[in-house]
Amino acid sequence: MKKDKEQFKCLIYDLMMGSRNLEDYPVKESEVVTNEFEEGMYCDSAYNEVYDANRRVCERLDVEEDDDVECIISNLLGIAKHISMKMYDYGEYYANKTGDSNIDEIISFYERLSDGRKVKFMKLIYSIQNLIDSVDVVE
Repeated sequence: MKKDKEQFKCLIYDLMMGSRNLEDYPVKESEVVTNEFEEGMYCDSAYNEVYDANRRVCERLDVEEDDDVECIISNLLGIAKHISMKMYDYGEYYANKTGDSNIDEIISFYERLSDGRKVKFMKLIYSIQNLIDSVDVVE
């Protein structure tokens, strides 16, 4: 299945946000990409604090919802998505720019690992390879 770069970036973002129905529409990328809003994760905790603070503000204002608070939350989420997409682009740019020049550093790093850590390292490489193989990104 071919996905263009923007669709792929949005897929990764949606998986991280937990906004995909993976039970009915599973995607291979979810094997690697973590839902950052799962219980116990940083984003889950931070979101709960934002929600509670919003409820307290609305209580003080004696309203169900406050348009200004909703505007703040909505725009901060929009800013976070914009920065996430740009960060992906910058990561891709620098990964391509670096190319194979760091391969010796990676090999040296691997050789210094204990046998147990080498297994974990290779599992990580295998997962990354499966993710790359599973998606044919069109630029």
